[in-house]
Amino acid sequence: MTRILFLTVFLLLSSMLIKAQSLGAKTDAYESLLINAQSSLNHPDSSLAILHKTKADSGNDSLNAEYYRIKGSAFFYKGIIDSAISYFSSAMALVDSSECDQQYSKVANGLAVVLQSAGMRRNAIDYYSKSLGCAEFRNDRNLKLKIFSNLSILNNELKDYESSQYYIDKSLEIINPEDNKMLATLLNTKSQNFIAQTMYDSASYYAELSLSKRPINDLKGRAVNLNNLGYIYGLKGDNARSREYFEQSARIRKEIEDLFGLASIFINLADLSIGEMKLDEASHLIQNAQILSSKVHSHQIELRLYSSLSKLKEAEGNAEQALKYLKKSQAINDSLMRDDQLKNLQYAQYGVTLSEAQNKVKRIQKEEELRNETIDRQRLINLLLGVGIAIVIGLLSLLIYQLKMLMNLRKELTQERDEAKSNAEFRRETLNSVVHELRTPMNAVISLADILQIETDPEEVKKLTKLLSKSSARLLSTTNNILTYSRIEQGSVEVVLRPIDLSELVTDLCALLELKAKSKNFELTRVIPENIIAKVDKSILEILLMNLIGNAIKFTKIGGVDVSIKESDDYIEISVSDTGSGISDEDIENLFEPFFQGSADQNNTSQEGTGLGLSICKHYADLMGAKIRVRSELKVGSVFTLFIKKIA
Repeated sequence: MTRILFLTVFLLLSSMLIKAQSLGAKTDAYESLLINAQSSLNHPDSSLAILHKTKADSGNDSLNAEYYRIKGSAFFYKGIIDSAISYFSSAMALVDSSECDQQYSKVANGLAVVLQSAGMRRNAIDYYSKSLGCAEFRNDRNLKLKIFSNLSILNNELKDYESSQYYIDKSLEIINPEDNKMLATLLNTKSQNFIAQTMYDSASYYAELSLSKRPINDLKGRAVNLNNLGYIYGLKGDNARSREYFEQSARIRKEIEDLFGLASIFINLADLSIGEMKLDEASHLIQNAQILSSKVHSHQIELRLYSSLSKLKEAEGNAEQALKYLKKSQAINDSLMRDDQLKNLQYAQYGVTLSEAQNKVKRIQKEEELRNETIDRQRLINLLLGVGIAIVIGLLSLLIYQLKMLMNLRKELTQERDEAKSNAEFRRETLNSVVHELRTPMNAVISLADILQIETDPEEVKKLTKLLSKSSARLLSTTNNILTYSRIEQGSVEVVLRPIDLSELVTDLCALLELKAKSKNFELTRVIPENIIAKVDKSILEILLMNLIGNAIKFTKIGGVDVSIKESDDYIEISVSDTGSGISDEDIENLFEPFFQGSADQNNTSQEGTGLGLSICKHYADLMGAKIRVRSELKVGSVFTLFIKKIA
């Protein structure tokens, strides 16, 4: 009996030891994978490929948070900011703020950096402040210095110069005197604070001090300093010194091939020439800036170009052209302001402000009205002279003319009223759709958050967290579709067609979505020949194909999804086929209309989404000169095919 008991205990302990060793081996492998992904961040595609081999399911919050942080960093380095914010937010939910350890600081600081790059300045300040509290708790001087520097820049951009000055002074207290690059950056920010407060002498003092501290090999930093000095002396009215600094900055920017900075300096020099009435020189500089603008595709540069062109035409006495360019400038500024309201972005750092543009428009419009009044007065005099010769005929002609004008006006007013009613009805329906689609996931997020506050069972918390993540992802997807549709409605989508390797692009997208298909227990297969080249806009095509493949995966429950590429005589065909529920003939007719959602099938009684995805796909295909076709059979599946013209 004793031997049997001893043997049972021995087997039990052996089983526990083997299980612990297995779990330890799994954890070690997960940590090794994260280390490899971290070391590959300089090549974000490689880092993401490593991370795609697994998912954040180690059971260890700290390791899972590191997984999300590294993945967010990789997307940030790729320039995919929305995904970066999403993964950093997931990491933030897993780290413990009460411990204020190094990991919490890294996650909070990383999220702040991503938000700052996205232009979400106030949100970035919140997370920098959280990271700063931990940095001060652990007395991490290097991290504090970076945070102080970023907070000074953010507050300067938000025009909170007192706070910006405070963080600059805090940085100067702890900075290493030998770190000349950081010192020069801080002094330059201090100079910009004084510019904003119209304290130009102090601004020039700190700008020159910053330039003297700037390392010789920091060419871009020196170019920024010189540009700042040129701007300051221009404000002080010393055009000669202003021009000298601008030209020095231009030489450096040309050397380092900084086309954006070079275009900006050409505009600065053009404004100086306009002020000195050197109009031919100004025109030449603006032409050079226009050439560079066509290469950098920057709304900031376009805004300043139209502003300078308006000044030039005004100086030449061409009020009509000046008004035309100023209206273009204001249109771009209005567009940037709308983007700022949607995503808390603030652009046009070197452009004219909206209020200045409006004042100039009003002034030029007033001049135009005076000129029109003079013309109308002369016409009236001519008319009175004609009345003396043929008063009866003149009165009759005038009466007929007035009647015709009234009829035309009535017709125009009726048409405008009908259009206004139609637009109002469309906006109401659109608003109802948007509110409905935002309210559903938002209510889910709020409800799950309330439940999480009182739930204590770890397994339930994990399940609820997954549901919360899914609802948040749906809310983010809905918001992105609405923003994209808004850009399309405004006509602000620019298409740049370049030859790319479709095989590589489609393969990468399939790899990105493969995990989503596997999570639904089916395969994402593909037949993709090598070296298929087409002339397309890569970013637009990525969005289009992500929508088509994502929809196929979403509406497929059993079977699978297949992606293929083949060539015909005139077209390259990219097909996405699924074995989902299919689409009725009635729904296919309206499938690409905005906000259209097909009738629910027997297995799916509710439809998710805004009904904008396929509308966006159709619009993007049209922009690239491509065609999109759909074939479908109920209960069998659907095939969406994109026809792209071959390169001639």
